[in-house]
Amino acid sequence: MEADYGIDDWPDEFTREEMLEQHAHLLEEECRMFNEELSRYRKNMAKLIDMHAEASVERDKLRAELAAANAHISRMNNEAYERGRTIGALKGILSQREAVMRQFNVPQVYFGSPLTEL
Repeated sequence: MEADYGIDDWPDEFTREEMLEQHAHLLEEECRMFNEELSRYRKNMAKLIDMHAEASVERDKLRAELAAANAHISRMNNEAYERGRTIGALKGILSQREAVMRQFNVPQVYFGSPLTEL
């Protein structure tokens, strides 16, 4: 079972013009393939640029939110510090009150017990 590929019909040698024509055809096909590949790379690059732009916008938005959150935390820390100072001062006043009441032997039932009301 032999396949006949028509090898006998092939010329033994190609002329210079035929060789150049074949080479030109190969170069044209190669250029077409490179152009398709270049077009695909350009589309991919455009997608990457769009993705980068979206990521940059999101990053900037998140940075702004982070700055706002940090400012809020700072305000809350300052408020907590001030409240702590106020509570400390009030506790000092209460302890002074208790000391004065003990010094003058005043029963606490007449004045109420502020420590239990907290």
